Amino acid sequence: MVVDTKEKKSTKELKEERLKSFNNTVGGVKQTLKDMKFVSPSMMQLFYLKKINGSVWRSNGKIVKDSMTFLFRTNKSRHELLNEISDNIPYRNMWSNKRTLSGLGHLEFNVPYEPCEGEKLKTIKFHIVVKYKDKNAFRSLPYTNALLEERKWKTKFPNRGPDTSDEHQILKTINDEIYHKGGESPVDITLDGESYSNIIGFIPGPSGAHADFVGVTEDMEEVCFLSHKMGSNAKHFQQYSGISSQAGDAIHTDHETEKFREVIASKNEQDFDNQSFSQDIRSSDLQTRAVLGPEWNGGGTKSGINNCSHFMQGNVSIRRSESKRSLKGKASLVINFSAMNIHAGSISSLINSSEYSPTLGARKTNENRTVTFGVNQVRNVRGGIFSSAYIKERKTNIELSIDE
Repeated sequence: MVVDTKEKKSTKELKEERLKSFNNTVGGVKQTLKDMKFVSPSMMQLFYLKKINGSVWRSNGKIVKDSMTFLFRTNKSRHELLNEISDNIPYRNMWSNKRTLSGLGHLEFNVPYEPCEGEKLKTIKFHIVVKYKDKNAFRSLPYTNALLEERKWKTKFPNRGPDTSDEHQILKTINDEIYHKGGESPVDITLDGESYSNIIGFIPGPSGAHADFVGVTEDMEEVCFLSHKMGSNAKHFQQYSGISSQAGDAIHTDHETEKFREVIASKNEQDFDNQSFSQDIRSSDLQTRAVLGPEWNGGGTKSGINNCSHFMQGNVSIRRSESKRSLKGKASLVINFSAMNIHAGSISSLINSSEYSPTLGARKTNENRTVTFGVNQVRNVRGGIFSSAYIKERKTNIELSIDE
Protein backbone atom coordinates (compact mmCIF):
# COMPACT_ATOMS: atom_id res chain seq x y z
CA MET A 1 0.00 0.00 0.00
CA VAL A 2 1.33 3.45 -0.99
CA VAL A 3 1.10 6.01 1.73
CA ASP A 4 0.81 9.68 0.76
CA THR A 5 3.39 11.36 2.98
CA LYS A 6 2.92 14.79 1.40
CA GLU A 7 1.90 17.26 4.08
CA LYS A 8 -1.17 19.34 3.46
CA LYS A 9 -0.53 23.06 3.45
CA SER A 10 -1.99 25.13 6.25
CA THR A 11 -4.66 27.73 5.62
CA LYS A 12 -2.05 30.43 6.17
CA GLU A 13 0.31 28.88 3.62
CA LEU A 14 -2.47 28.57 1.04
CA LYS A 15 -3.43 32.19 1.61
CA GLU A 16 0.17 33.33 1.14
CA GLU A 17 0.50 31.20 -2.01
CA ARG A 18 -2.72 32.59 -3.44
CA LEU A 19 -1.65 36.18 -2.67
CA LYS A 20 1.77 35.62 -4.28
CA SER A 21 0.19 34.22 -7.44
CA PHE A 22 -2.31 37.07 -7.55
CA ASN A 23 0.36 39.76 -7.09
CA ASN A 24 2.60 38.16 -9.71
CA THR A 25 -0.24 38.33 -12.24
CA VAL A 26 -1.15 41.92 -11.36
CA GLY A 27 2.52 42.88 -11.45
CA GLY A 28 2.90 41.31 -14.87
CA VAL A 29 -0.01 43.29 -16.29
CA LYS A 30 1.28 46.46 -14.66
CA GLN A 31 4.73 45.96 -16.16
CA THR A 32 3.22 45.31 -19.59
CA LEU A 33 1.42 48.64 -19.39
CA LYS A 34 4.50 50.47 -18.09
CA ASP A 35 6.59 49.08 -20.97
CA MET A 36 4.41 50.87 -23.53
CA LYS A 37 6.37 53.82 -24.95
CA PHE A 38 3.44 56.20 -24.69
CA VAL A 39 2.82 55.43 -20.98
CA SER A 40 4.77 57.04 -18.15
CA PRO A 41 4.68 55.67 -14.56
CA SER A 42 3.25 58.98 -13.28
CA MET A 43 0.17 58.52 -15.49
CA MET A 44 -0.92 55.25 -13.92
CA GLN A 45 -2.51 54.27 -10.60
CA LEU A 46 -3.79 50.86 -9.50
CA PHE A 47 -7.02 50.41 -7.53
CA TYR A 48 -9.44 47.77 -6.41
CA LEU A 49 -12.75 48.23 -8.10
CA LYS A 50 -14.91 48.23 -4.95
CA LYS A 51 -16.44 51.62 -4.15
CA ILE A 52 -15.93 53.01 -0.64
CA ASN A 53 -18.00 56.12 0.12
CA GLY A 54 -17.77 57.28 -3.46
CA SER A 55 -14.06 56.49 -3.86
CA VAL A 56 -12.05 53.29 -4.37
CA TRP A 57 -9.57 51.23 -2.39
CA ARG A 58 -5.95 51.72 -3.36
CA SER A 59 -4.20 48.45 -4.02
CA ASN A 60 -1.79 47.56 -1.21
CA GLY A 61 -0.65 44.15 -2.46
CA LYS A 62 -2.09 42.35 0.59
CA ILE A 63 -5.64 41.58 -0.55
CA VAL A 64 -6.87 39.27 -3.31
CA LYS A 65 -9.76 40.66 -5.39
CA ASP A 66 -11.51 39.41 -8.50
CA SER A 67 -11.24 42.79 -10.24
CA MET A 68 -8.65 45.56 -10.48
CA THR A 69 -8.68 49.01 -12.09
CA PHE A 70 -5.78 50.77 -13.76
CA LEU A 71 -6.52 54.51 -13.82
CA PHE A 72 -4.58 56.67 -16.28
CA ARG A 73 -4.60 60.47 -16.13
CA THR A 74 -3.70 62.57 -19.15
CA ASN A 75 -4.39 65.98 -20.66
CA LYS A 76 -4.28 64.57 -24.18
CA SER A 77 -7.18 62.78 -25.88
CA ARG A 78 -8.64 60.17 -23.51
CA HIS A 79 -10.13 58.20 -26.39
CA GLU A 80 -6.86 58.07 -28.33
CA LEU A 81 -4.96 56.81 -25.27
CA LEU A 82 -7.53 54.04 -24.75
CA ASN A 83 -7.22 53.07 -28.41
CA GLU A 84 -3.42 52.92 -28.16
CA ILE A 85 -3.59 50.72 -25.06
CA SER A 86 -6.19 48.47 -26.67
CA ASP A 87 -4.02 48.04 -29.78
CA ASN A 88 -0.85 47.24 -27.84
CA ILE A 89 -1.77 45.07 -24.85
CA PRO A 90 -1.33 41.32 -25.46
CA TYR A 91 -4.71 40.51 -23.91
CA ARG A 92 -8.01 40.13 -25.69
CA ASN A 93 -9.95 43.19 -24.54
CA MET A 94 -13.40 44.59 -25.00
CA TRP A 95 -15.00 48.04 -24.82
CA SER A 96 -17.44 48.62 -21.95
CA ASN A 97 -19.97 51.45 -21.70
CA LYS A 98 -20.73 50.84 -18.01
CA ARG A 99 -20.93 54.28 -16.41
CA THR A 100 -19.87 53.18 -12.91
CA LEU A 101 -16.23 53.86 -13.77
CA SER A 102 -16.30 56.44 -16.55
CA GLY A 103 -18.88 58.19 -18.68
CA LEU A 104 -16.51 57.82 -21.63
CA GLY A 105 -16.37 54.04 -21.29
CA HIS A 106 -13.38 51.81 -20.53
CA LEU A 107 -11.49 48.67 -21.54
CA GLU A 108 -11.97 45.29 -19.85
CA PHE A 109 -9.96 42.06 -20.11
CA ASN A 110 -9.53 38.86 -18.06
CA VAL A 111 -6.20 37.31 -17.06
CA PRO A 112 -5.96 33.87 -15.35
CA TYR A 113 -3.60 33.26 -12.46
CA GLU A 114 -2.18 30.07 -11.00
CA PRO A 115 -4.56 28.51 -8.46
CA CYS A 116 -3.57 27.16 -5.08
CA GLU A 117 -3.50 23.44 -4.36
CA GLY A 118 -6.97 21.98 -4.90
CA GLU A 119 -8.47 25.16 -6.34
CA LYS A 120 -9.92 25.78 -9.79
CA LEU A 121 -8.26 28.19 -12.20
CA LYS A 122 -9.00 31.78 -11.19
CA THR A 123 -9.12 34.97 -13.23
CA ILE A 124 -8.81 38.68 -12.54
CA LYS A 125 -10.92 41.15 -14.50
CA PHE A 126 -8.87 44.24 -15.29
CA HIS A 127 -10.38 47.62 -16.13
CA ILE A 128 -8.49 50.37 -17.97
CA VAL A 129 -9.93 53.83 -17.25
CA VAL A 130 -8.61 57.15 -18.59
CA LYS A 131 -9.47 60.51 -17.06
CA TYR A 132 -8.13 64.02 -17.47
CA LYS A 133 -5.54 65.46 -15.06
CA ASP A 134 -7.24 68.81 -15.57
CA LYS A 135 -11.00 68.44 -16.00
CA ASN A 136 -10.97 71.29 -18.54
CA ALA A 137 -8.08 69.92 -20.59
CA PHE A 138 -10.42 68.94 -23.42
CA ARG A 139 -11.14 72.61 -24.15
CA SER A 140 -7.71 73.07 -25.73
CA LEU A 141 -7.81 69.85 -27.78
CA PRO A 142 -8.88 69.83 -31.47
CA TYR A 143 -12.23 68.37 -32.49
CA THR A 144 -12.84 69.65 -36.03
CA ASN A 145 -11.36 68.50 -39.36
CA ALA A 146 -9.49 70.03 -42.29
CA LEU A 147 -12.74 70.70 -44.20
CA LEU A 148 -14.04 72.95 -41.42
CA GLU A 149 -10.68 74.61 -40.81
CA GLU A 150 -10.11 75.33 -44.52
CA ARG A 151 -13.37 77.29 -44.56
CA LYS A 152 -12.42 79.16 -41.35
CA TRP A 153 -15.63 78.11 -39.63
CA LYS A 154 -14.87 80.14 -36.49
CA THR A 155 -15.15 83.36 -38.48
CA LYS A 156 -18.84 82.75 -39.11
CA PHE A 157 -19.53 80.85 -35.87
CA PRO A 158 -17.29 82.46 -33.20
CA ASN A 159 -17.10 81.68 -29.49
CA ARG A 160 -18.31 78.10 -29.75
CA GLY A 161 -16.90 75.13 -27.91
CA PRO A 162 -18.04 71.81 -26.43
CA ASP A 163 -19.32 72.05 -22.84
CA THR A 164 -18.03 68.64 -21.71
CA SER A 165 -15.32 66.15 -22.57
CA ASP A 166 -18.03 63.74 -23.76
CA GLU A 167 -19.30 66.31 -26.25
CA HIS A 168 -15.72 66.98 -27.34
CA GLN A 169 -15.11 63.31 -28.06
CA ILE A 170 -18.36 62.88 -30.01
CA LEU A 171 -17.58 65.91 -32.18
CA LYS A 172 -14.03 64.66 -32.81
CA THR A 173 -15.28 61.17 -33.72
CA ILE A 174 -17.88 62.51 -36.16
CA ASN A 175 -15.51 65.00 -37.81
CA ASP A 176 -12.67 62.50 -38.15
CA GLU A 177 -14.99 59.95 -39.75
CA ILE A 178 -16.54 62.48 -42.13
CA TYR A 179 -13.05 63.47 -43.32
CA HIS A 180 -11.59 59.99 -43.68
CA LYS A 181 -14.63 57.96 -44.79
CA GLY A 182 -15.70 60.78 -47.08
CA GLY A 183 -12.40 60.83 -48.96
CA GLU A 184 -11.44 64.24 -47.54
CA SER A 185 -14.44 65.91 -49.19
CA PRO A 186 -18.06 66.78 -48.24
CA VAL A 187 -20.45 63.89 -47.60
CA ASP A 188 -24.15 63.14 -47.54
CA ILE A 189 -25.29 61.93 -44.14
CA THR A 190 -28.38 60.21 -42.78
CA LEU A 191 -29.62 60.71 -39.22
CA ASP A 192 -32.58 58.56 -38.18
CA GLY A 193 -33.83 58.37 -41.76
CA GLU A 194 -33.40 62.11 -42.49
CA SER A 195 -30.81 62.97 -45.16
CA TYR A 196 -28.54 66.03 -45.33
CA SER A 197 -26.27 66.88 -48.29
CA ASN A 198 -22.77 68.31 -48.61
CA ILE A 199 -21.87 68.08 -44.91
CA ILE A 200 -18.28 68.95 -44.00
CA GLY A 201 -18.55 68.48 -40.24
CA PHE A 202 -20.30 69.22 -36.97
CA ILE A 203 -19.68 72.11 -34.58
CA PRO A 204 -21.01 72.93 -31.08
CA GLY A 205 -24.17 74.96 -30.66
CA PRO A 206 -23.75 78.46 -29.19
CA SER A 207 -23.44 78.79 -25.41
CA GLY A 208 -26.88 78.54 -23.81
CA ALA A 209 -28.53 77.16 -26.97
CA HIS A 210 -30.52 73.93 -26.90
CA ALA A 211 -28.54 72.29 -29.73
CA ASP A 212 -25.37 70.50 -28.65
CA PHE A 213 -24.18 69.55 -32.15
CA VAL A 214 -24.85 71.34 -35.45
CA GLY A 215 -24.19 69.93 -38.92
CA VAL A 216 -22.55 72.40 -41.34
CA THR A 217 -22.50 72.26 -45.17
CA GLU A 218 -19.65 73.23 -47.49
CA ASP A 219 -21.48 76.56 -47.98
CA MET A 220 -21.22 77.12 -44.20
CA GLU A 221 -24.93 76.69 -43.58
CA GLU A 222 -26.27 75.07 -40.40
CA VAL A 223 -28.72 72.37 -41.50
CA CYS A 224 -29.27 69.87 -38.68
CA PHE A 225 -29.44 70.46 -34.95
CA LEU A 226 -28.92 67.72 -32.37
CA SER A 227 -29.91 67.81 -28.72
CA HIS A 228 -27.77 65.13 -27.10
CA LYS A 229 -27.63 63.31 -23.75
CA MET A 230 -25.06 60.78 -22.57
CA GLY A 231 -25.91 57.38 -21.07
CA SER A 232 -28.06 54.47 -22.13
CA ASN A 233 -31.38 55.05 -20.37
CA ALA A 234 -33.70 57.72 -18.98
CA LYS A 235 -31.92 57.90 -15.60
CA HIS A 236 -28.48 58.65 -17.04
CA PHE A 237 -29.00 62.36 -17.66
CA GLN A 238 -30.36 65.12 -15.46
CA GLN A 239 -32.73 67.36 -17.35
CA TYR A 240 -34.11 68.24 -20.74
CA SER A 241 -34.51 71.90 -19.83
CA GLY A 242 -34.44 74.39 -17.01
CA ILE A 243 -37.51 76.35 -15.96
CA SER A 244 -35.89 79.72 -15.22
CA SER A 245 -36.08 82.69 -17.59
CA GLN A 246 -32.91 81.37 -19.28
CA ALA A 247 -34.95 78.42 -20.58
CA GLY A 248 -36.94 80.83 -22.76
CA ASP A 249 -40.36 82.41 -22.26
CA ALA A 250 -42.19 79.55 -23.97
CA ILE A 251 -41.06 77.29 -21.12
CA HIS A 252 -40.57 79.71 -18.22
CA THR A 253 -44.00 81.36 -18.50
CA ASP A 254 -45.99 78.33 -19.60
CA HIS A 255 -49.07 77.96 -17.37
CA GLU A 256 -48.01 74.57 -15.97
CA THR A 257 -44.46 75.74 -15.33
CA GLU A 258 -45.67 78.85 -13.52
CA LYS A 259 -47.98 76.84 -11.26
CA PHE A 260 -45.14 74.49 -10.40
CA ARG A 261 -42.69 77.34 -9.73
CA GLU A 262 -45.28 79.00 -7.50
CA VAL A 263 -45.59 75.89 -5.30
CA ILE A 264 -41.84 75.13 -5.20
CA ALA A 265 -40.76 78.74 -4.51
CA SER A 266 -43.10 78.92 -1.52
CA LYS A 267 -41.30 76.05 0.24
CA ASN A 268 -38.36 76.23 2.65
CA GLU A 269 -34.90 75.01 1.73
CA GLN A 270 -35.18 72.36 4.46
CA ASP A 271 -38.21 70.86 2.69
CA PHE A 272 -35.78 69.48 0.12
CA ASP A 273 -33.52 67.63 2.56
CA ASN A 274 -33.61 64.04 1.24
CA GLN A 275 -36.73 65.01 -0.70
CA SER A 276 -37.69 65.87 -4.28
CA PHE A 277 -40.96 66.99 -5.90
CA SER A 278 -42.38 66.28 -9.34
CA GLN A 279 -45.42 67.15 -11.41
CA ASP A 280 -46.67 65.45 -14.57
CA ILE A 281 -46.97 67.73 -17.62
CA ARG A 282 -50.30 67.72 -19.43
CA SER A 283 -49.26 69.84 -22.42
CA SER A 284 -47.46 67.93 -25.18
CA ASP A 285 -46.26 71.30 -26.54
CA LEU A 286 -44.44 72.07 -23.28
CA GLN A 287 -42.95 68.58 -23.24
CA THR A 288 -41.74 68.92 -26.82
CA ARG A 289 -40.19 72.35 -26.19
CA ALA A 290 -38.33 70.91 -23.21
CA VAL A 291 -36.78 68.24 -25.46
CA LEU A 292 -36.24 70.13 -28.73
CA GLY A 293 -35.97 73.74 -27.55
CA PRO A 294 -38.16 76.71 -26.62
CA GLU A 295 -38.59 77.90 -30.23
CA TRP A 296 -40.38 74.72 -31.32
CA ASN A 297 -43.83 75.72 -32.54
CA GLY A 298 -45.17 72.74 -34.42
CA GLY A 299 -43.78 70.36 -37.00
CA GLY A 300 -43.79 72.93 -39.81
CA THR A 301 -41.34 75.35 -38.22
CA LYS A 302 -37.75 75.54 -39.48
CA SER A 303 -35.16 73.80 -37.29
CA GLY A 304 -32.58 75.89 -35.49
CA ILE A 305 -30.33 76.07 -32.44
CA ASN A 306 -33.40 76.33 -30.17
CA ASN A 307 -35.65 74.12 -32.28
CA CYS A 308 -33.66 70.92 -32.72
CA SER A 309 -34.23 68.52 -35.57
CA HIS A 310 -33.10 65.47 -33.53
CA PHE A 311 -32.90 64.12 -29.99
CA MET A 312 -30.00 61.68 -29.52
CA GLN A 313 -28.56 59.73 -26.60
CA GLY A 314 -25.42 57.67 -26.08
CA ASN A 315 -22.14 57.16 -27.90
CA VAL A 316 -21.85 57.79 -31.61
CA SER A 317 -20.93 55.46 -34.47
CA ILE A 318 -20.55 56.24 -38.17
CA ARG A 319 -20.69 53.80 -41.05
CA ARG A 320 -20.25 54.36 -44.77
CA SER A 321 -23.30 53.27 -46.75
CA GLU A 322 -21.89 54.33 -50.12
CA SER A 323 -18.31 55.11 -51.15
CA LYS A 324 -17.13 58.11 -53.13
CA ARG A 325 -17.04 56.85 -56.75
CA SER A 326 -15.62 59.84 -58.64
CA LEU A 327 -13.63 63.03 -58.12
CA LYS A 328 -16.80 65.08 -57.82
CA GLY A 329 -18.84 62.34 -56.17
CA LYS A 330 -19.70 62.11 -52.48
CA ALA A 331 -19.69 59.29 -49.97
CA SER A 332 -22.85 58.61 -47.95
CA LEU A 333 -22.53 58.10 -44.19
CA VAL A 334 -25.02 56.97 -41.56
CA ILE A 335 -24.61 58.52 -38.10
CA ASN A 336 -26.14 56.55 -35.26
CA PHE A 337 -26.24 56.95 -31.49
CA SER A 338 -26.24 53.91 -29.23
CA ALA A 339 -29.34 54.62 -27.09
CA MET A 340 -31.73 57.05 -28.81
CA ASN A 341 -32.13 58.36 -32.38
CA ILE A 342 -35.32 60.39 -32.67
CA HIS A 343 -36.21 62.83 -35.41
CA ALA A 344 -38.37 65.80 -34.42
CA GLY A 345 -41.22 64.37 -36.47
CA SER A 346 -41.30 61.29 -34.23
CA ILE A 347 -40.90 63.08 -30.89
CA SER A 348 -44.25 61.75 -29.65
CA SER A 349 -42.62 58.33 -29.22
CA LEU A 350 -40.34 59.88 -26.58
CA ILE A 351 -42.74 62.18 -24.74
CA ASN A 352 -45.30 59.37 -24.45
CA SER A 353 -42.71 56.98 -23.03
CA SER A 354 -43.27 56.07 -19.38
CA GLU A 355 -39.58 56.56 -18.54
CA TYR A 356 -38.50 59.38 -20.89
CA SER A 357 -41.66 61.47 -20.54
CA PRO A 358 -40.65 65.10 -19.71
CA THR A 359 -41.73 65.87 -16.13
CA LEU A 360 -41.47 69.01 -13.98
CA GLY A 361 -39.22 68.45 -10.99
CA ALA A 362 -37.25 70.09 -8.19
CA ARG A 363 -34.52 68.63 -6.00
CA LYS A 364 -31.84 69.79 -3.59
CA THR A 365 -28.46 70.74 -5.05
CA ASN A 366 -25.11 71.98 -3.77
CA GLU A 367 -24.94 74.38 -6.70
CA ASN A 368 -25.94 78.02 -6.37
CA ARG A 369 -29.40 77.60 -7.89
CA THR A 370 -32.82 78.93 -6.98
CA VAL A 371 -36.43 78.46 -8.02
CA THR A 372 -38.34 81.75 -8.07
CA PHE A 373 -41.89 82.97 -8.47
CA GLY A 374 -42.70 86.63 -7.91
CA VAL A 375 -41.01 87.72 -4.68
CA ASN A 376 -40.64 84.14 -3.40
CA GLN A 377 -37.58 82.01 -3.95
CA VAL A 378 -36.05 78.85 -2.51
CA ARG A 379 -32.27 78.50 -2.57
CA ASN A 380 -30.03 75.49 -3.29
CA VAL A 381 -32.81 73.82 -5.29
CA ARG A 382 -32.54 72.72 -8.91
CA GLY A 383 -35.79 73.07 -10.82
CA GLY A 384 -36.21 71.73 -14.31
CA ILE A 385 -37.97 69.42 -16.72
CA PHE A 386 -36.51 65.96 -16.18
CA SER A 387 -37.18 62.51 -17.53
CA SER A 388 -39.96 60.82 -15.58
CA ALA A 389 -37.67 57.97 -14.50
CA TYR A 390 -34.96 60.34 -13.24
CA ILE A 391 -37.17 62.48 -10.98
CA LYS A 392 -40.13 60.24 -10.08
CA GLU A 393 -38.11 57.15 -9.21
CA ARG A 394 -35.96 58.93 -6.64
CA LYS A 395 -36.24 57.24 -3.23
CA THR A 396 -38.22 60.04 -1.56
CA ASN A 397 -40.05 61.87 -4.32
CA ILE A 398 -43.46 63.49 -3.79
CA GLU A 399 -45.69 63.71 -6.86
CA LEU A 400 -47.68 66.92 -6.90
CA SER A 401 -51.09 67.33 -8.45
CA ILE A 402 -51.69 70.97 -9.27
CA ASP A 403 -55.15 71.95 -10.45
CA GLU A 404 -55.67 74.31 -13.34
